Amino acid sequence: SAFTTVRTALAIPTWCFNIWGLIVVTQAASVVKSVAADDANELSQTQITMTTVANFLAARIVTSANPLRETALTAIASGYALRKCGDGQAFTMHKAPLQLMASFTTIVAVLGTCSTFASRVSFINEQAASVLEVLSYYVIATRKDSGTVTKAVDAGVAGGLFYTLIKGGLSFSMNAASVVKGLTAVGAAVVTFEAVNRLRKAVFDE
Repeated sequence: SAFTTVRTALAIPTWCFNIWGLIVVTQAASVVKSVAADDANELSQTQITMTTVANFLAARIVTSANPLRETALTAIASGYALRKCGDGQAFTMHKAPLQLMASFTTIVAVLGTCSTFASRVSFINEQAASVLEVLSYYVIATRKDSGTVTKAVDAGVAGGLFYTLIKGGLSFSMNAASVVKGLTAVGAAVVTFEAVNRLRKAVFDE
């Protein structure tokens, strides 16, 4: 919960942030594999350096006065590290921690940026900001260069957002707030379907 400091109009379920625990576990597994492996399967100096930088920035999210900035920097650093490691979207134990980190922080950074932008524009209220975040998430979830790990993160968080939107029920009143909330829920359902379908194809059809 210490990482849940970035403000977003769409409520990201707290359990989604357990991904940081998974990142720690996969990093530990990567180190163990590197120690036990032959030279060809060891962590490279570039991977070690880039992972250290990304971890440093990720740790700053918790204590920073501007967690959105640190989240965005973490997304950039971890994404850059993957590109430096060749085919960054191909799954390996050494790349998995950065893939998880880059995918999740990108989602949080994009949603947080949308929320911040909306808060500074007087005619955009929180309901409209939710629609903007759903549209942005659709772009994230349907980008073509995503690997299996990224698709899994996209699908998991999208499902969490959709569940949060509908768990309290939807109003069928014709006031503006209810209509916008309904449209947001429909949009989130579409995003979740697309994300899950892309994950299914990555796992079973490729």
